[in-house]
Amino acid sequence: MSNKVDHWETVAMVHNPERLEWWREVFDGDTCPIVSIIPNWGDFTGIGTVQFYSLDLKAISVEQKHRLVKSIADKFSLMVDEVAADIDRVGVPILAADVVVSSSDFRHIAGIVLESLM
Repeated sequence: MSNKVDHWETVAMVHNPERLEWWREVFDGDTCPIVSIIPNWGDFTGIGTVQFYSLDLKAISVEQKHRLVKSIADKFSLMVDEVAADIDRVGVPILAADVVVSSSDFRHIAGIVLESLM
């Protein structure tokens, strides 16, 4: 994957107005790096089984990760250290229904196409 802290090629752009302010506070804009443009399925408390993308934690800055951890801890009344450990262990899902994804990483897209042909 070619996302880097200073250059994101595979991204999710939020279109849900209810989440937009939070994204801007955490990620400094309406986009964030994701691992792949192919969504996963997951079961989430309160919303059931939905598609999601995985935040590319390796491609966000230290400041963005700090804001992310603090905002999750504040929202769910959790300890910051617990949230930091959990996101490093299980990642951060981004609900597919809230975003549009894109990638300018030709290798990533070609790999997806080739995999689908096998």
